[in-house]
Amino acid sequence: MNLLMTASHEAITSLFVAAVQKVVRHQLRWSAPMNNTFNPRTLGCTAGILWGLALFLTALGGSFFQWGHDFILVFSSVYIGYAPTFVGAVVGLFWGLVDGFICGFIFAWLYNCCLKCGFCRGGGK
Repeated sequence: MNLLMTASHEAITSLFVAAVQKVVRHQLRWSAPMNNTFNPRTLGCTAGILWGLALFLTALGGSFFQWGHDFILVFSSVYIGYAPTFVGAVVGLFWGLVDGFICGFIFAWLYNCCLKCGFCRGGGK
């Protein structure tokens, strides 16, 4: 009985590995070529979503669990309307989306400029 279970386990494992290999080959064939640059809009959106959610969840945590008040106090001096309330959390989400997008966009643009610069690539030694 144990030998039968081992054989079926090996068969299932080999089928699973074959399926994963097929998916990986398909994804590699259809993926875009890598050029080591960032898309500024994509990085801006990603940074905005992450920072907005961080501010939103911190404000909710401060509202419901009395958590992170020092963090909220510091950032409420930067983001107008940010407070440990639900409305303050929504305001923080908005500010985080805007601020994160701008910072992510500038970071990606600056990174791409540095890639094009001969000095930054080591050509200006």
